[in-house]
Amino acid sequence: MRDWLVPEGVGIAAMESTSTYWKPVFYGLEEVMETWLLNASHMKAVPGRKSDVKDAEWIAQLLEDASIKLSSVASSLTTASVRSMLHAMIAGESSPEAFADLAKGKMRREIPDLAEALTGHFDTDHAGLAHSILRRLEMVEPPWRRSTSPWPGRAVPGITRSPC
Repeated sequence: MRDWLVPEGVGIAAMESTSTYWKPVFYGLEEVMETWLLNASHMKAVPGRKSDVKDAEWIAQLLEDASIKLSSVASSLTTASVRSMLHAMIAGESSPEAFADLAKGKMRREIPDLAEALTGHFDTDHAGLAHSILRRLEMVEPPWRRSTSPWPGRAVPGITRSPC
């Protein structure tokens, strides 16, 4: 795992302490990156959920406050298309048509509806909050979502492994 994480630029590893299973991973990673050991019972006390679902909900509420109805067109607020649009908004772009043109794949069919849904009043306060939420989301999402190389041991469609 270390040989894969380091070249991908991962600088922090955090894990819950579960029985003794965390020890080999922790000791193997602490030599090459900042390593955090988290108490599972403390993590349960943290408000919100340990997933990107809560972040997506915050983004939806933020956009709703700005009268932007992106969720009426996009199936998920965590797709590459939506992230590109959010990054453009944060950078100060103000044209709904320019945002809509950032759509990728199947979402490109929705460009006219996207332009309409992206019409609102996204200001610098919204941009600051969106930036914070996206940064947090990118910090906690699994590294293999950011990676362009396959993760060792990851299942590959069409290839079966014999049992050990």
